[in-house]
Amino acid sequence: MAAVAVIAAGACRKAETPAAAPAQTYALRGVVREVDVARSEATIAHEDIANFMSAMTMVFPIKDDAQVVAMLRPGDRIEATLHVEGRDFWLDKIVTKGYEPTPAPVAGAAKPEPTAAPGAVTPVPNRGAHVGDAIPDFTLTDQTGKTVHLSDFRGDVVAVSFLYTQCPIATACPMTTAKFSKIDAELAKK
Repeated sequence: MAAVAVIAAGACRKAETPAAAPAQTYALRGVVREVDVARSEATIAHEDIANFMSAMTMVFPIKDDAQVVAMLRPGDRIEATLHVEGRDFWLDKIVTKGYEPTPAPVAGAAKPEPTAAPGAVTPVPNRGAHVGDAIPDFTLTDQTGKTVHLSDFRGDVVAVSFLYTQCPIATACPMTTAKFSKIDAELAKK
C-alpha cells in the first residue's frame, strides 16, 4: 500500500523579532478545547487577535494562578491577555465568560441523511472524523502549485497537514513540517 503525504500550504516563516524586543500584549477571546493542567497549558479556539493573528486553534502556555488552570474546562468561553516576548508567548489574566457546549457523539446514533447528491457526505459541525468515516472530496493547491483532489488518492494512505505561510508565533508549523519530513524519509525507505 502506498502512502502519500500532502502538505496543503507552505511552511511557516519565523516572525523576525529582535531578542531585546519588549513584550507585546494582546486581548484574546476564545473557547477552551482542551486543558493540560500538569503542563499548565490549554488548547484554545480563538477569535482574530487584532493587529496580530487570524482566528485559529492552538496550544497556549498559561502563566496564571494554578487554581485558574485547574478550573478551566473544555467549552469555557474565555477572555485573556496574550503576551509575546521574542519567541516566547503565554496567557494570563484568564476570565471565563460562559460556556459553549460541544455535543459529544452518541454511540450507535444514526448519522444525518445527506441533503446533497446521492452518495454525498454531509459534514456534522463540531464532530471529528472517526476510523471508517467517509471524508468528503475536496480540492487544494499543493506546495508546487498543482491542484490536488483528495479523491486522487483513493485507496492510498494519506496524511494532510494545513500550515500557515506566516506564523506570528512560529513554533507549531516548523515542528509539523519537520515531522512530515521524517515521515516522508521513512516512507521513501520502504
